[in-house]
Amino acid sequence: MIGVKLAIFLLFICLISSHAFAVENGLAMTLDQAEKMSLDTSYQLKATASAISAADEVASAQYTGLLPRLTLDGMFQYNTHVPTVQLPIPGVPAIQFGSNYIYSFGPTISYMLWDSGSARDSFKGYGLLAQSRREDQKSASLSTLLSLRISYLRLQLSLEELHLLASSLQLSQAQNHDIETNFRAGAATKLDLVDSGRDVINYRLQFEQKQSEVSSNLTDLLALVQAPEPRDFKAPGPPGVTGVSFPIQLDSLEQDLAATSAWQAKVPTDQQPMLKSQILAAESSRRLADSQRSGLYPTLKISASALIEYPDQLNLNQVEQNIFLAVVSMPLYEGGRTQHLTESLRQQAQVAQFNEQNTRINLMRDYQKCADLLASLRSQQKLAELDVQRSEEAARLYYQSYKGGKLNLIDVQTANNKSLVSKVNHARINAQILTQIYTLRSISGEEPNHGI
Repeated sequence: MIGVKLAIFLLFICLISSHAFAVENGLAMTLDQAEKMSLDTSYQLKATASAISAADEVASAQYTGLLPRLTLDGMFQYNTHVPTVQLPIPGVPAIQFGSNYIYSFGPTISYMLWDSGSARDSFKGYGLLAQSRREDQKSASLSTLLSLRISYLRLQLSLEELHLLASSLQLSQAQNHDIETNFRAGAATKLDLVDSGRDVINYRLQFEQKQSEVSSNLTDLLALVQAPEPRDFKAPGPPGVTGVSFPIQLDSLEQDLAATSAWQAKVPTDQQPMLKSQILAAESSRRLADSQRSGLYPTLKISASALIEYPDQLNLNQVEQNIFLAVVSMPLYEGGRTQHLTESLRQQAQVAQFNEQNTRINLMRDYQKCADLLASLRSQQKLAELDVQRSEEAARLYYQSYKGGKLNLIDVQTANNKSLVSKVNHARINAQILTQIYTLRSISGEEPNHGI
């Protein structure tokens, strides 16, 4: 069964991988695909899954303390000397008290009838610890998703900026071609020709620098989804852009903004995994402390055995013996061991409680900061959209005025650069909005699409 599950899992990964890297000599990956791959391959999540299994096993082991215990007991003893007595009767042999060989074996059933709730509290304490580990796994999933989304977003933004630089470079080259034509016709100055050429070189330099940033961001993303790096992606970028030999196709910023537009920020509650984990851990330690403290009180254990014994007291015969036993035990002196262990567990509960309070403060602070920044960014987004429209119109009018001889080339270049800056600023604001949304989703601790 395990082999079948493993084969299905590997097939699933292969299908995802083949679809995610379907572009020949390039890469195509949606955010949803990247999220699933990161969750499936995260070693941190695998570690938390093992921690949950370990905690479940301990809880199951503690549960057995609430049940009767059935054992098969056996004993064998050899005595080198067996006492004898010689009666003062002629002809009567010496009487032997017992045998050199003594043995007994048979089943025994025992049950802790009273232990002041020690076994019950221990079982519940470790059960709560297992629940705490499950919340830790949810926190790890949220952390994995947030890291993946931020990495994906960085690559999205760098690709968007590279696309904008490519457009500006193309515009600069077209204007440079016009100026070269005008210069040969005597309608442009040598200074205009030189400045126009420098403008093209500057955009090319920015383009190559941004490609280097894209490569770095791509490496980070592939590491998070544990996908193999392509052999060569020295010239990555959006599909259809001149100068790109390794096309990368991701969701657009606008697509992801539209997908999150209906999402509303939620204030973290006690169900937030990080908070709930600490709450459960504190209660677990308190239960375990109560279990440990029960060791100071009396215990009553009963048992019943059905044994085959030899010898039967003084008779050298094998006999069936049924034994019923009740044992009462109470510690009188143990050097304070139980008190120290109990206090240690109570202090662990305090640690978890303080961590929960500190986590709550941090979550509420981060939630408020992100919510305020998100509201501000959405206001800025509207202004940035208007700025893009105005700057594009201004750049077009500046160039028309230059061709009419009313302005210098430097004015056109300034207008073009402002248009590029406004577009980049707009893309960065969109990226910042998504960053705050992703962070708020992680803070709220709710990811219904991923079972959190």
